[in-house]
Amino acid sequence: MIAQVRRTRVHTRGEVEIATHWYVGSVAPKVRDVARAIRAHWSVENGLHWILDVQLREDECPIRHEQGAANFGLLRRIAIMLLKRNTTIKRGVKGKQKAAGWDHDFLLHTLTRGLPEIEAI
Repeated sequence: MIAQVRRTRVHTRGEVEIATHWYVGSVAPKVRDVARAIRAHWSVENGLHWILDVQLREDECPIRHEQGAANFGLLRRIAIMLLKRNTTIKRGVKGKQKAAGWDHDFLLHTLTRGLPEIEAI
């Protein structure tokens, strides 16, 4: 299956941006199934990559060595997962990231959420 999607976006200054995207896949060639698969792809893009790019500024990271970049990428994804799992405050990832920087108890709770209790000997 090959699909072409054209997106039209009007910016606040009135500029019109038209982008054409091509998709190749093994989804049955029904418009509804193809649209569902494309939306699923963009939900990942918007849900994870936007946070990495905009809030954690991953693209601005000066680490370029393969292993270092991979390690820090993994740490960023773990941090996002831990922040999303913490429901003690109602904020987005950026707000929770700031809260973890300001409040050591919140940071400790975020890092240890879901871990088994360790008894002192």
